[in-house]
Amino acid sequence: MTLSALESFHEQLEKNESRSVSGILEAESAGKFKFCFPVPAKQDYSSIIDKITASMGSLINVVMSPYIILKGEYDTIRAEKVTAMTPEGVKRTVADSRLWKRKGKTMRPEFAYAKTQEDEYNTYENRFVKALIDRLMIFLAKPMTEMRGGVKSLYEAHANVGKINKIDLLRLLDPDIFKESDERCFVDFKKIFYLKAKLTQLKSSGFYKIMNRLPPFTDREPEPTNLLVHNADYFACLKLWLFLNEKDVKMGELKDEGLRAAYSAFVFLYTAKSLTKLGFALKKDSDFRYAYNEFSERGATFENEYFIVKVDASEKKMSFALTCKVTNEKKTISFGFMVFLDDPAPDTQYVVSFAPTSYSDETLRVQPDSSSSLRDLETLLRSIFFIVKVEPNVYDKLCLVCGSNAVEEKKGEMHCLDCGSEYSFFDKETVWLKKFRVHNIHIERK
Repeated sequence: MTLSALESFHEQLEKNESRSVSGILEAESAGKFKFCFPVPAKQDYSSIIDKITASMGSLINVVMSPYIILKGEYDTIRAEKVTAMTPEGVKRTVADSRLWKRKGKTMRPEFAYAKTQEDEYNTYENRFVKALIDRLMIFLAKPMTEMRGGVKSLYEAHANVGKINKIDLLRLLDPDIFKESDERCFVDFKKIFYLKAKLTQLKSSGFYKIMNRLPPFTDREPEPTNLLVHNADYFACLKLWLFLNEKDVKMGELKDEGLRAAYSAFVFLYTAKSLTKLGFALKKDSDFRYAYNEFSERGATFENEYFIVKVDASEKKMSFALTCKVTNEKKTISFGFMVFLDDPAPDTQYVVSFAPTSYSDETLRVQPDSSSSLRDLETLLRSIFFIVKVEPNVYDKLCLVCGSNAVEEKKGEMHCLDCGSEYSFFDKETVWLKKFRVHNIHIERK
């Protein structure tokens, strides 16, 4: 379902007239643009499922009573078992001396050539039907996953649910997550479940097992043979195949590069939205390119009381050129985008991933069908600009993060020699926590 949600975002972005950051933010504020698609909306799966269901009777009829041809062969069998011989059988028997034996003074055939009839399944139409069964199993996998994803569960409340305990899960839980479930998704899920059960039965049939040993059907567009056109059951199978061809064009429009472009645009634009939610104002607008499986943006600038942030983004990464207005410090923070499992980890400080990823302080899975993962992205951004109020004259001596007294000041910046944290004082009561770790730490109290 995550893929369908990204395709919905892609479709929305293509239709949107604006290609500026301000235009998208204004459209989102007006309710005309959104970032979260918890329920599949791109395809009317109900009509697709109903069409397949309506054709299942014909498919079952073909599998139970396929069209076969009789194939005549001559085999040698014991002479006493031959009930009738054809002229060709007599000719072959007379000519084959190996079949004859002398009995007394005469030669008699011990074996004879007799014609046998064998059912021949290897026809163009039957190979087509076997391929249709395989194709339906593959075709239904995506809507089944998406319909199942339309029904939320507690384990889906957090992308890394296996790494936290139930107290943390409930603390992080959005109680409205279960309201995102869609009854239509559940109804369609049940229909697909029963369809796949029927297809599984067809795959265990004698017809399928015979056809599985024969050369596969490879045509994208089946030839309209007399049997496929004039036999009602075979014709229903042909129409179903052509229907799947039509739907295949519309399902999964995004391929590799398109997925990268859509995901990077999604993360960048929601980052812009998140920055405004964190109190930043868009001081310099920027147009972005989204066409021909490409995405790029340069120069959108955000500003708040303490920071100026210039954001650049492309298909593989996003970078912040950050200037602290208090200390005049300049630094660059980079985010790598991971769309596929085999994508190499970018040489960046953070990884924002579309695919399942490792659990750490520097990696985050953000999905367009999960409102909780969008809040996680907001939290990651907040950690970069983490400003806290403190008691004066304490944290220049004890580490703000681990409490160690092994802290030292270097050019106005505090460094902890124990946990590696770094932070700066804007004034005696205001601290910018710039670097710290939490995951897999081992705290030793002194």
